[in-house]
Amino acid sequence: MKRKLFIPVLIVLALALGYGGFYLYRSYHPNMMLLRSRPAGGAADHYREGMTIVTFGSSIPLLDIPVAAPVRAEMDRLWAWYDGVENDLIYNYQAPMHITVSGEVEDGKTTLRYQGYATNQAGERVEYLEEETFDYVFVPQDELLQ
Repeated sequence: MKRKLFIPVLIVLALALGYGGFYLYRSYHPNMMLLRSRPAGGAADHYREGMTIVTFGSSIPLLDIPVAAPVRAEMDRLWAWYDGVENDLIYNYQAPMHITVSGEVEDGKTTLRYQGYATNQAGERVEYLEEETFDYVFVPQDELLQ
């Protein structure tokens, strides 16, 4: 009788360990995309790239795994930084402007930047640079800002 139970118990244990490992992995590696958005049309003297941040969960309820707290903290920092830069560009600068978005992943960190030139409220052309480094790799380098 013990021999008949050994295989089913082993299968259940393997499934539980597999799901536990997947759960732990996914909680530290959420599904996320950081995309570059480019303006369509518009004035020739107004070029401003932006960033689109996309996060998505699973459509299967058992696989809708919450993000681990340290990763969530970096994601919240990313959203706050992004929102601050976008609001700064919208409310404090005007055309002519040429702002691009770039970034890199290195040593387990992600660095993102908005840079170029813009015209401030006084009508002066100024160099613009907002850069932030996050202690997390949101996406691999080859998928960053496609």
